[in-house]
Amino acid sequence: MVTLATQTQPTPRRKRITPPKPTRAALLAEYNQLPENARINEQMLAAVLLCSLAKLQRDRWSGGGIPFIREGGTSKADRNGRVQIFGGKVFYLKKDVEAHLASKLTLSSTSAMAQRST
Repeated sequence: MVTLATQTQPTPRRKRITPPKPTRAALLAEYNQLPENARINEQMLAAVLLCSLAKLQRDRWSGGGIPFIREGGTSKADRNGRVQIFGGKVFYLKKDVEAHLASKLTLSSTSAMAQRST
């Protein structure tokens, strides 16, 4: 008696369930509820400043932009003896963000400046 080899069905792949990406409105509402000394992540800061994550990363790399805190990661000394930290999580203090936004405030005329000072 001849038996036919049965073909096995491939197991179906499970779909990854990822949480929905928060909207800019949700991030701004959460930002406004935070206390002054709260730490915020890159995604929230990008929503507040209307910029991309890449711009924030570029600002950190160039040494400009808003002061930040890096937690975790690994440190490595380069040829000049400078220590660099790779990886880890990056946070910003809300008070530093507010100070940065206040420093970028522009007024359209001298009369607006006079109204602001009174």
